[in-house]
Amino acid sequence: MKQLTLIRHAKSSWKIAELEDSWRPLTSRGYRQLLELGKHVPAGGLWLVSPAVRTYATAHVLRRLAGLPMAGLQLDERLYESSGDRLLELLREQDDKDEHLVLVAHSPGLDELALSLCPGALVPLTTASLLTLELEISQWQQCTPGCGKQLTYLVPGE
Repeated sequence: MKQLTLIRHAKSSWKIAELEDSWRPLTSRGYRQLLELGKHVPAGGLWLVSPAVRTYATAHVLRRLAGLPMAGLQLDERLYESSGDRLLELLREQDDKDEHLVLVAHSPGLDELALSLCPGALVPLTTASLLTLELEISQWQQCTPGCGKQLTYLVPGE
C-alpha cells in the first residue's frame, strides 16, 4: 500500500494586480491557516511542490512547523497548473522506495486527481486543505483511477 497526501496552498494575495500568478505570496490569513494545519502533516515521505511562491511557502512553513528538514522537499515545475491526468502521470513516474508522497499544488488539478483516484473524495480542496488517500498499489506505476480510499480530510478554520 502507498499513501498520497494532497495539500492545496494556503490563501494567497491578489493585492498587486500586475504580479505574475506564480509570484503571488501568502496572506496573513494563509499563514494562520498553516499554523492550524501544521499539526497534521505527515512525518515522512517525499514532498513534491509546485514552484509557485504560494505553494513553496506553504510547504516550507508546514515542514518547519512539523520539525521536518527541507531535504525532503522537491520543487517540480509539472505541478504548476497541471490537470489531474498530468498529476496521475507524475505519480506513476515516482520511485517505489517512497511509500508516501505529498503533493503541494493547486486546484483544480488536485481536485481532479483526488476524484480520479477516489471517486467519493471530499472536494473541492479549499485553501490550505489536506486530503490523504491510501492507494491499493505496491508500485507507483500501478496508480490507476479508483485505486484510492480516503483516510483524512482537513480544512483549517478561518
